Amino acid sequence: MPTAGKKDAVDDVAYWINWLRGSFLLWEPDGTRGRDFSGKHFWIVVSRDDINKNGKLPVIVVPVNTKRRETSVTASDIEVDKNDSPTGKPIVIRCGHIRTLDRGTRNLVVAKRKYCSDELMRLIDEKLIEVLELEMKYTPTGEGSPER
Repeated sequence: MPTAGKKDAVDDVAYWINWLRGSFLLWEPDGTRGRDFSGKHFWIVVSRDDINKNGKLPVIVVPVNTKRRETSVTASDIEVDKNDSPTGKPIVIRCGHIRTLDRGTRNLVVAKRKYCSDELMRLIDEKLIEVLELEMKYTPTGEGSPER
């Protein structure tokens, strides 16, 4: 069981990350990886569980912002009202701001009992497919050169 605040807290993080798809993390990225998201933010784990259970690969996350009047929502975002939000507040899931989270990450807190519903994870998956253009069909026209 995790023991927050103890010397082995990083090992505890690796323990939790083994099964976190759809879970909320509270994380403050360092200045290099998250300069556009300063301070602590919620992040949703979107990588598949077979990747999360690997223990060596980084976990893939997307940031979450609390929705306020001045919060802009772009085509790569998902707006969630408070009734469907795991936080109980209106949120914006920023699917266009994908990050990786290394196993030894500091400044990380697992948000207990905050999970995305199956329906919300489906919406996130669909938005990631759209944002990353994973549905595009490529037809090879020559060796190693895809045609759009």
